[in-house]
Formats: sequence, C-alpha cells, structure tokens
Amino acid sequence: IQPIHTSIRDFLLDKTRSGQFVVPMVEGHKIMGVGSIQLMIEQLHFNMCNLPSSYLQNSEVENLENFIKIGILPEMSYACCFWDTHLIHIPCSNEMLGLTKTFIIGYSLFWMEVLSVLDRIGIISRSMDLLMEWIKGVGFATMQGFCRDIERCVKIFGKIMVESTPHLYVSALPFLPAESMLSKTIQQQFPKVARICKGKKKHWPSIQAILVGHEMGINSVAFSKNGRRIVSGSHDCTVRIWDAETGRAIGKPLKGHNNWVQSVAFSPDGRRLVSGSEDCTVMIWDAEMGEAVGMPLKGHNKWVSSVAFSPNGSRIASGSGDCTVRIWDVETRNPIGMPLKGHHDSVWSVDFSPDGRKIASGSKDCTVRIWDAETGNAVGKPLVQLHRGWVSSVTFSPDGRRIASGSGDCTVKIFDVETGNVIQILSKGHNTLVLSVAFSPDGRRIASGLEDHSIRIWDAETGHAVGKPLKGHNNRVHSVAFSPDGRRIVSGSGDCTLRIWDTESEHTVQKPLTGSNNWIFSVAFSPDGCQIVSGSSDGTLRTWDTETGIAVGKPLVHQLKYRVSSVAFSPDGRKIVSGSGDSKLIIWDAETGNAVGRPLNGHHKWVSSVAFSLDGRKIVSGSGDCTVRIWDADTRNPIGRPLQGHNDWVLSVAFSPDGRKIVSGSADCTVRVWDADTGIIVGKPFKGQSNWIFSVAFSPDGKKIVSGSKDRTVMIWDAETGNAIGMPLKGHSNQVRSVAFSPNGKRIVSGSDDCTVRIWDVETGNTVGKPLQGHNKLVLSVAFSPDGSRIVSGSGDGTVRTWDAPTGNAIEDDDSILNTYPTSIPHYSLSFCSHSLHFHLHSYPPFQHVSLQDNGWICGSDGSLLLWIPPEYRIALTIPPLQLVISDMDWASLDMSYFTHGPNWATCFTVSDSSIDLSTLHLELGDDTFTQTSSPMPWVRQIRTKFMNFRNAVSKVSCIACAYPSLSFLTVSFIVNPSIHPELIMSYTKSCYVMPLVLLVEELSLLSYFIHFYSHIS
Repeated sequence: IQPIHTSIRDFLLDKTRSGQFVVPMVEGHKIMGVGSIQLMIEQLHFNMCNLPSSYLQNSEVENLENFIKIGILPEMSYACCFWDTHLIHIPCSNEMLGLTKTFIIGYSLFWMEVLSVLDRIGIISRSMDLLMEWIKGVGFATMQGFCRDIERCVKIFGKIMVESTPHLYVSALPFLPAESMLSKTIQQQFPKVARICKGKKKHWPSIQAILVGHEMGINSVAFSKNGRRIVSGSHDCTVRIWDAETGRAIGKPLKGHNNWVQSVAFSPDGRRLVSGSEDCTVMIWDAEMGEAVGMPLKGHNKWVSSVAFSPNGSRIASGSGDCTVRIWDVETRNPIGMPLKGHHDSVWSVDFSPDGRKIASGSKDCTVRIWDAETGNAVGKPLVQLHRGWVSSVTFSPDGRRIASGSGDCTVKIFDVETGNVIQILSKGHNTLVLSVAFSPDGRRIASGLEDHSIRIWDAETGHAVGKPLKGHNNRVHSVAFSPDGRRIVSGSGDCTLRIWDTESEHTVQKPLTGSNNWIFSVAFSPDGCQIVSGSSDGTLRTWDTETGIAVGKPLVHQLKYRVSSVAFSPDGRKIVSGSGDSKLIIWDAETGNAVGRPLNGHHKWVSSVAFSLDGRKIVSGSGDCTVRIWDADTRNPIGRPLQGHNDWVLSVAFSPDGRKIVSGSADCTVRVWDADTGIIVGKPFKGQSNWIFSVAFSPDGKKIVSGSKDRTVMIWDAETGNAIGMPLKGHSNQVRSVAFSPNGKRIVSGSDDCTVRIWDVETGNTVGKPLQGHNKLVLSVAFSPDGSRIVSGSGDGTVRTWDAPTGNAIEDDDSILNTYPTSIPHYSLSFCSHSLHFHLHSYPPFQHVSLQDNGWICGSDGSLLLWIPPEYRIALTIPPLQLVISDMDWASLDMSYFTHGPNWATCFTVSDSSIDLSTLHLELGDDTFTQTSSPMPWVRQIRTKFMNFRNAVSKVSCIACAYPSLSFLTVSFIVNPSIHPELIMSYTKSCYVMPLVLLVEELSLLSYFIHFYSHIS
C-alpha cells in the first residue's frame, strides 16, 4: 500500500487545501513517538529471539529469519528503528522526558540487542545524537551521560554485536568502564559474565576500533562527507570501504591497480572514490557498486602519491613522483590543461581549498606551492624556507585562510595562505618524522600522524599539544583524518590496520595497556629455569621470576643507557653478561645486581651478541665493528686478537657445547665457524641464505648449526662440513631475528618480525603446531628453558612472554597443572588470570584448544566464539600455549569463575530485587524534580480520542479531487478501521483506505510494519 503520488503529503499537510482532512503533524509525531517508546518499554526484553548459542555468528544461526519473525514483530521493528525521528519533533516536556528516561535507562540494552540482530546498529549513533539534541539545554545530565555511554559502547563493540548478538552481553559487558553510567546501572543484572577483578579501566578508552583486512601497510585513509564510511588504500594494491560505525568491511576490496595504492579520497557527495597508485594511474570508483568508473586516468610518468576531489566534485587533483600536479575532469576523465610544473622533486601531497579556487602541494623539495585551480598558474612564490625537510602532507583549514604542512624536519607548520607567513610551529613533542596532517572540521585542532607509530592532536591557535599521544599502532602512521563531526580520527598505518579514535574522550591521556615503550632485545633463562633475564632498549637489564612474573631486584643499568642488545647467564647461574650499544660488555653478579669489576672494552662499535662457554670461563662477543672477540670471564681481559673475517656487522655468536668452536652470523650473509683456542676460521664460510644472518646457535650435540636470516628463512647446517641439511625452513612472513635449539636437539624455535614465534621439527623440517601469536611487534629474541618445557620470547612491544614448548598446544587439563598455573600475575607484569579459563573451557569440547585471533576473538579450534577482547586489553591476554606475560606495567585479571557461554549463555541475565525500578524515576530538571510513572499519559489518550473521531470522519472518503495544475485528481486512501486484522488491511480491495499518518513513516518500504504498529497502539 502506498500513496499514488508524493504530492499527497503536501496536500494533507496544508489545511487550506485539505480542510478537515489536514494531518496534524506535531500530534501525529506525538502519537508515533510516544507509541514507539511505550511499545518498547512494554515488550522489549532479554534475548528477544531466543538465540541458541553464543558460539555462533548471526550468519551461522539456522533459520535466523524465523527467530526474528517470531521474536521481533513488525511493529517492534518499526519502533526500534524510528522512535527518534518522531521524538525530535515533539516538544521536550516533563512528561516526555520521563517516558524517554524510563526507556533509555531501563531498556536501551535490549533495544541495542534488537538492532544488532536486525543488522541496524548504525541507527544507534543517529538516535543518540538526536536524543542529545532534543534534551539540549534542559540540564538532563543523567540521560546525556547514558546517551554518550551508549554511543561509545556501539563504537567499540558494534562490530561484534553485528557478528554475534549474544556478545552484546557476553563480551561487551565485562569490559564496560567501571565509572560509566551504563556499567553502574546494568552490571548487577548480569552476574554470570566474565569480570575484570583487577585492573579494570575506569573510563572509556580513546581507541574505539581496529579495522583489519588489508594484507599490507595502509598508506591513506579518509571519511565520507556524512561520516558513515571510511576508505583506505594499501600496499596490497587494493582500496577498501568500511562502515565507520561497526568497523565492518563493506563489500569486497576494490581491485584495479597493479601496484601500491598511495592515496584515496571520497567525492563530496560520497558516490565516488578516487585513488592514486604507484602504477602511475588515477582511478575513479563507484562507491556504492564497488566498481571502477571508466579506464584509469593516465598522464603521470611516475607514481601518483596524492589525490583530492574539488569541493564540487567536478575535478580531481593529483600529485606525482614526476614533480608535477595534474587536474582532471571527473566526468570526461580527461586532464584539464597542462601539468602544473614548478617543484624540483616528487610531489607528495595535494589539497583543494574549500572554495575550490586554489590547490596546495607539498614536495620532497622541501617547499609548499599554491596554484590557481582554474588557470594552473602559481599563486605567489613557493614557500622555500618553510621547512628544512621534505613536505609529506599539506591541508587547507576549513575557512581556507590557513594551510598546515607536515615535514621530515619533525614539525607541523601553519601558515597564512595570503601572506605566506608562518603562524604556528607545532614541534614540542615531535622528535620524529611527520607523515600526515589534518584539520578538524571547526579548524581548531590539527592531528598529525608520525613515524614513531603515534598520533598527536594540537590546538591550532596556541600550538600546544592536546593531551598525550594516541598510541596503539605498531608501525608508522601514514595517514590521519577527522570525521565530519570532529569527534573521531581515523588513522592508517604500516601495521596493516586502521584505527578509530575518540577525540572527545575525557581520558585520552590514560595509560593504555599496550606494552612498554622499551623494546626487549634479548632474553635468556637461568640454568635452573627459575629466572629470566631481559635486555631492553632503555639500557637496562631485569631479572624476572618465571612462575610469578615478579621482577627480582632492581634494574641493572648500563651507564650510557644505550640499548642492551644481548644478555646471557653463566652456566652456574651466578653471573650475567650483557652487551650494549655503547660497545661495552658488563659482567653482573646475578644475586646482588652489582657490576663485577670494570666493563670489558675492546670493540669499536656496538656489541650485538654475547655468550658464555659451557665451563663459564670464557665469553664470546660479536660487534658492529665486524669482529668476534673472546674474553676471560674471570680477568675480564681479551684472549688473543679479534677474530676477523666477516666484512660486515657480526650480529650473533655462540660457543659449541664442548667450548672448542665458535659460530658467528653476519650481515655479510655468511655463517662462519672459528677455533675457540686459535681464533682461526674452520673451513669455508657457510653460504646459502640470501640476506643478513641475524642469529646462530649450535645443537646440544654440536653436530648442527641453525641460522635465522633476513631472507625470512631458517637454515640447518652440518657443523663439520658446512653443508645445508635439507631445504631452508620457510613459514615466517618477515625476517627471522632469533633462533635456538631445544635441550634435546629435536626442536628449533624462531622469532620473527612477523610478530610470531614458530617451533620446527629438526628431522622433518616441518613446523610443530601453529605459530605462537600474541606479540604485536617484532619478536627479537627467543630461547628454550633448560628442561625444554617452555619458550621465552622478547619483543618490540615491550613484553617478555613464556609459552608451553613441547608441541605448542594448550596445557592439558589435569589438576596438577591447574594447581601450578598462576591464578594472577603480581606487580610489574601484565596479564589476565587464566586458571579458571582453562578449567571452565575444558568442560566444553570446542575450547580445549583456544586461540586469540587478530580481530580480538578468542575462538575454539572449530571457530566457535568464546569471548571478544578489546584492543586495549588484548596485549595482556594469556591463552595457552602462552603462559605468562612480563612487562613493566600494571596488570589485570579476568575472573571467569561464573562465566556462562555457548548454549548456556542466556543464563548470564538475572532479574534481581536490586534491578532498576522502572515504575518510578526521578528526573533532574534544574531545581525541579517530579515522578513519572510508566502508565499512559492523559494527553496521549486525548490525542487518540481526537484521532479516532478524525478517522471516523474520513472513513467514507475513498477519493479526493485536488486542485493541482498538473493533476486532474489524486486518489487518497485511508485505513478504515485499524482493528481489522492486518492481513485483511493488506489485501487490496475495491475500497482501500490508508491512514494519513503514513506520511510520517520514514521509509515506505516499512509501510507494512507501520500498519502493524498503528494497529497495536490504537
């Protein structure tokens, strides 16, 4: 049923034309708004669709459509989707505030559940924005706080809610900030969800979402004009579109470029995308269909580094490695005029002014130029003294009067477009390259993306930094952009992720759970396996208890605080030797932490590797000076002359088990074996790996040598002949930094820049189990425990982790293991308590072996969903085979003692006596308070009565002639009697009547829902 012509709306809203049949717009919205809210209060409840298991994604639930059809009636669907669009037209009276607060505080969680299962999560942010606008100025702090909490909740958890509705409760509730109104109000009703018993965040984090999907680093990101979508371009040669609310990828990757995508942008109307690529082309895409529009735009003869749409969407500007800027016609896809020439090196960034009359360009030649977008002529002289380094990014302010530029000189500068004078220099806090800059929509703030993996926000007027840097990326931040409302920032990084940040968070400066800033370059077990020593980029060594993760004693500090690149215990465990970037070795007393005598001086460059001989009498070291040195551990004097033969840095050294030989690996791509007594090279260099040798080790029997290389391979060698044993071991997707044999010689462990640890079978060369994942930066060092039961790894993420070693599988479920497994990790370490996790998971077969996915899901071996972990907690999680996470931070503990999941998930909800009393709510309205009950309001009943009279008056009318010049007549139909069964109403009879309030329905496709809804409220 639908109006024959849209002009019926104008007719029925104009009293001079429709007379007695005029539709009272405000009263109509009252009926619809009040009816919607009251319907939700009356009928919303927990688990509306009786979903069978929290292990399943929504798409995996059999007959989900039937569950929805039974659990969410059409009138409920309409009410949940459109109550806000009616409310915004209703005067904000005390009665309406009371009804709305009852709904928001008491039923919003169930409302979110309905939208989750309907896949309409995007509505939530719109609803909260409209509601906060509606109550603006009333001083209604409680409801405003609730609205903000709901909005932030969906920003962080929206993606998982759409994937699996039960996880609105199972995964979102445990991680709600302790001080949020949402948490304080509803947590007591859900006693059987996992709980953070220590280390819970008090406030909402600045990071809202991590978008994963690209296979390589991300070079460019942008928001659409309405803020609902994000586009990204990547090294993987694709363009992707994302839902900005849920973080889900929209459609498939856009493929067409045959090289890196360097830059992307939305057209002003959001219907088109443009991308510039290393393949020297510009491509235009249909943003809805995900298809290329026409052929690529060709004209540049080097890579296209930057693209931008004009404000009216009719033109595109592109900057290129060929030192030119080009302007293109979007419709014809032809270049407009000649290339804009003037730069002397690659153009890395272009931007249109807000009025479309100017183009700014930044170049590797360290200048910013401004061009007339119509004539192509340069406007004024190039700003040659603006930066001392290449200009990576330029952007106009929203008013077009300023330009911000980011540079390789570690500064952001703001200058006046007309005069070219510098207004502000943003540099305090920048000690790294600036790769991207963006103005906020109001022009008051600037965001900068940095090479040090962070984002900074600046006050554009004062030049001061706003809060602390936003940290979380594991690689350089290539691109940043503000959302159109200025409340979010999206960033794209070389770590293959996009991240969305909350710019309004009152606690963006809180310490995130993202690991120490200090990289762990080296780790080693003590001979008894009770302690671990780690060397860090801050120039310190620390020893840790392997069972508890507690630091043993104080840090041991190299005086100049150069990074400690290598550490090793003596065979008796009484000493530790460390090598540092200051070219020195230091021997430490492992008990007291004091240095034993003077440092060992002799190398001329940094010390990259150290090791004790098996008898503890000698120490060997490798250095960036291309030499290997042997030292007397007691006298601390060098033994003989440096061992020379490598023609590049020596990166790793080790003694053979009998102490008679030394092996070394070098950046010259060779492995060499030396006689430890004479210093003479034994045999020829081992050649077979095509890049630097980062790490070498002897097997326990001394017959084999293993090496890890920058070429991503692990190689096993015959120690006597120097021949490779078998083929290179392949599996890592990035360079291999560290390798070690197990004590029995049957396994090899390797750590890589791909952030994983792998275990290999020496005989077969096959990997043992899956890669051990958990680190979020490169793994720099690995080692086996003396009994071979554990592996330790140190990483650039600032953590030391221990793993179950024999197979890489989860610890078996027996009481002895559970009793020895730590139930919590004390101070100085960061972990989740996993003891009860093991116990409860093993009662369900899917979770005997669990893993943490890159997207944050803890999944069983069959892909079943157990729990989703937010980004700020993810680094802390210990899941078998990971045993322990050690770091210099606070720690958190996740109590899963009463956690219900899977088929029993719905038992997490309990209605208790302490639950919120919805029959009476006190509202803050300035100094006035009143009590609102949930019974229908008198004026609503009056409207209904009035409308019944109106309906009866028009029930005999089936056709109205309208005095429109272009129409001789217009059929207008009304619902005669809403009490008639909807199926009868829907049947098109000779006399079909449609209620005038259909004009208020937001989507005509939902008209049938509306009819059901009106039938209910009438």
